[in-house]
Amino acid sequence: MFQYTVQPGDTLTKIAQAQCNGSITADKIAADNHITNRDLIFVGQVLELDCVGHAAAPVPHQFLFGVDASERVNWQTAKNNGAVFAFSEFFGNNGSRPNIHFSENWDGMKAVNLIRGAYHLILPSVDVTYQANLFVDQVKLAPTDFPPVLDVEARGVTASQLRTWLSIVEAGTHRKPIIYTSQGRWISSSNFGDYPLWVANYGASTPAMPRGWTKWLFWQYQAKTSFDNNYFNGTLDDLNNFVATH
Repeated sequence: MFQYTVQPGDTLTKIAQAQCNGSITADKIAADNHITNRDLIFVGQVLELDCVGHAAAPVPHQFLFGVDASERVNWQTAKNNGAVFAFSEFFGNNGSRPNIHFSENWDGMKAVNLIRGAYHLILPSVDVTYQANLFVDQVKLAPTDFPPVLDVEARGVTASQLRTWLSIVEAGTHRKPIIYTSQGRWISSSNFGDYPLWVANYGASTPAMPRGWTKWLFWQYQAKTSFDNNYFNGTLDDLNNFVATH
């Protein structure tokens, strides 16, 4: 299996021929992707293609492919599928303590030479100063790692809590954090547009922007069972430059 992003003018028949050299049919692509009407595919849609001899995930030429996960992941498999970068959850889904898989994932990403990052799902019900200090104390970022990521998707988070976490973590790590969110989950009355954006938006040809941003750095375009799929908006040189300067 590999992944293909639908381009303008594509049909399932064209994709089967161009991407799989006719080794599978349009009907099989439709069945594998739960498409009931073969004529209803859209630009930006990501298809799973079970082509003979293909293992990597082709992406639009101006984007780089990467993954993120909150569970235990085989990072070598992610790399074999074309990932250049990866993020692992540090905090959020295990209540008031760090993710039980984080240490293993953190070491695993490094072991296969993925550019790695850690994200923190902020919880409004847990003291935010405690959350921020926990990240600073336990996530040891190398210069080759991404800056910290603040995941803003829990209902009830306030702008004040976001600013507290961001200020403590930026001071403690000397890195300006990235904000992960979506248009529907963002705090619409607040403006944090000076922070790099990692936006979530599935099934779109381009992601919808949360209030305060006009461009995205990362785009989580598909949720998967074991990990989520993402694009970086640029080339490998752009990615390395971002890490080096942020």
